[in-house]
Amino acid sequence: MAEFNNCFTLKGMKNSFKMTFLAVIIGGGALLMYSVYRTQNVVPHLLEKIFSEDVNDKFHAYATKVSGKQSLHVARLNRMEIYERTSKAKAFGFSLPDVIVSITFPVEYNYNVSLTAGWKFEKRDGMLMVYAPELSGQTPAVNVSEMKFEIKKGSFIRDENQVRERLQKELTGFLSENSIALREQVRTEARLSIEQFVRGWVASQVTENTTALPIKVLFPGENADAPPSGTP
Repeated sequence: MAEFNNCFTLKGMKNSFKMTFLAVIIGGGALLMYSVYRTQNVVPHLLEKIFSEDVNDKFHAYATKVSGKQSLHVARLNRMEIYERTSKAKAFGFSLPDVIVSITFPVEYNYNVSLTAGWKFEKRDGMLMVYAPELSGQTPAVNVSEMKFEIKKGSFIRDENQVRERLQKELTGFLSENSIALREQVRTEARLSIEQFVRGWVASQVTENTTALPIKVLFPGENADAPPSGTP
């Protein structure tokens, strides 16, 4: 009987120890979690009181070039350009299928005349003759956002994208040539712009009698006795 009681007591002690151990583990874990929670909330506030920061931003810039107005904008031309290319190719002496691609886009051509050289004024036959410099075109402005590509004819053995990319790379050269070729179309608008500019300048520089004179604008190569080119 004594041995049974001792055995029962030993088992009870073991169970009590297990319960106590579990209680310690659970309590310790809860305490640790609470400590972490408190640390997360207390440390930031504590750091704010210990450390402070002042931010002072400075922005620097410098001019790389300052230029006065050396040209007068006299004409603008807006066009919808369509460039189409047909690519023919051969392989081992045999003709491959043609590829046809096109690019459509709006472009703006702008024209100026120099203000620093090439001007000549002459009072003749009751008119003020203005000999202006030749029109010069700015770099054509392409609206890239509205550029549209189309493969009108393709082939599974040809690279249509390569043909399109080559055409796109050559657009700058095409547009520069166009800018020169289109000068004749904008001469009328350019004459009116130059006439308005000269009339305003004359009004501020010379006598009232001169400001009333008709103004005739001529570009290089034009005959003063003939009707100016580009006029209706």
